[in-house]
Amino acid sequence: MSLKVSFSRLERYKQCSESYRLSVEERLSGIKINSPLFFGSAIDAAVELFLLKKKEDLTEKELTLTLTEDAYSIFDKTMREQNGVLLERNPLCDYFASDFDPAILKIEDLALLQRQYPSITDFFQFWEISNANIQARRELNSSDRVLFNHMNWLSLYRKGDLMLRAYELDVLPHIHKVYAIQKDIQLKNAAGDELNGKIDFIASFTDNPDLIFICDNKTSSKPYPEDSVSNSPQLAIYCEAEGIPRGAFVVMEKKIRVKDPKARTAIIKDDIYEDLKEIMFDKIDETLHSISAREFHKKTSPKDCWLFGKPCEFYDLCWRNDDSKLRKR
Repeated sequence: MSLKVSFSRLERYKQCSESYRLSVEERLSGIKINSPLFFGSAIDAAVELFLLKKKEDLTEKELTLTLTEDAYSIFDKTMREQNGVLLERNPLCDYFASDFDPAILKIEDLALLQRQYPSITDFFQFWEISNANIQARRELNSSDRVLFNHMNWLSLYRKGDLMLRAYELDVLPHIHKVYAIQKDIQLKNAAGDELNGKIDFIASFTDNPDLIFICDNKTSSKPYPEDSVSNSPQLAIYCEAEGIPRGAFVVMEKKIRVKDPKARTAIIKDDIYEDLKEIMFDKIDETLHSISAREFHKKTSPKDCWLFGKPCEFYDLCWRNDDSKLRKR
């Protein structure tokens, strides 16, 4: 039987094949809502509005979107609610310590916190103590978790606003023309297996309008290396699907400059070489073969199940036989 998988699922399999099985085949997921997912979705929705300004042939849906929304309003909406889930004070949201930056909170943010949580005298001290407890794997009580998450959400909201303003001022003027946004791609191998993906956008840039690039928007806590495009498996696959030999990363850094708060951006462009494509497709075929052969194994040690300071969503199930933090999709 042929397989139909996405690039993100292949990446999950490479990280942990048992995680792939539990997510894709058992259709399990954590009850927590990870901040990179909902924040990234809000940024993507807003950036799409910016890119539509550079696109000539708008679909009916795109035209309606430009007439009824703007980037900042749609960011506001999608940061507050996604898929019917309210996010601002949601205790199930899971944040990284780097999400919080007290220097970018505004006076109105602190005033809001003081109105809603009048018993707290020092909100920054509260955040430090709460974060220390979380790092020590001590659960916060329900009211403390709501406040802690609310503070993280406010900080991410301000970061997102700064990142979007940087995209509008520092990135958009360099884009000459956008040819497609959120374009679906499919690639099949000889066995009939299908790899699906979604290209953020296809565009040319003002420094050389005749060259077209497969472009991927990225949010990152640190700068991307200059060779990141030429070594990107995802861009190599997307370039092959479209027959375009050039790729670009548009990077928005989440780490905000302290003085005169501003987000940094970068446009990294490069050629995608045929030898990289061949290597990538060989690896993909190997991975697809392993999935077809049902080669699923959990990590050999619990220590290997942590990434960026957080455990895998299936950690408790794999190592403690506890599925209380999981749900069936």
